[in-house]
Amino acid sequence: MNTNESNRRLLHRRWVYRTLREVWLVDGQTVEKHFTHHPGRRDWRPLWKREHEALIRLEGLPVPRSLGWHHTITPEGPCFILRKSYLPGDPLHQVTMKDAEDMGALLARFHQRLVVNNDPALGNFVRAQDGTLACVDFGRSRTFRWPSGYYLFYVGKELSRLYRTSFQCRPDLWASFSAHYHAHNRLSVLGNALVRASFAYWNWRGLRHHPANTAWEQAR
Repeated sequence: MNTNESNRRLLHRRWVYRTLREVWLVDGQTVEKHFTHHPGRRDWRPLWKREHEALIRLEGLPVPRSLGWHHTITPEGPCFILRKSYLPGDPLHQVTMKDAEDMGALLARFHQRLVVNNDPALGNFVRAQDGTLACVDFGRSRTFRWPSGYYLFYVGKELSRLYRTSFQCRPDLWASFSAHYHAHNRLSVLGNALVRASFAYWNWRGLRHHPANTAWEQAR
């Protein structure tokens, strides 16, 4: 094994339709995401571009730094490679009140810059050695030019997913998160109404019989 190969470690690999997605850690400092399109049905969503654009917009916050992306041709098909800095830390496995507060402040800052992560899974948040909470994966993110209704719809969708999956619908965690979120990202009356409607809709889809809208209202 040559030196270059020994300094590369595969972190994750999976297939989406006929697209092979691989995540590599290089030299312990750089993360490379590979999207190789094999013949047949392909996932042509430009996830590498979306993540790059989100990280550029969020520069200065506790997120990886994008090192750019490029396109190459392999024997299997076209491959798109995104490179970003590696942020070491301990992934969250169970949310504490402190975690909920910090997640509220962090997502509010993302939304202030019109970036919706779209995948607020616990494994995408890490605690750095200095205690800072960082978000390390923006593969499903969306970046918007202005706070349109479409943007607010995605904000509600993200908050609903966080509430249902990461917080397990716990009202104490949600109240703590919401207090810090609203303190850092004040929405207009109309904007709040649109986010609340989206939040309720996605909770209804995910939980059906859960009183989704109540959670948002009680946290205000």
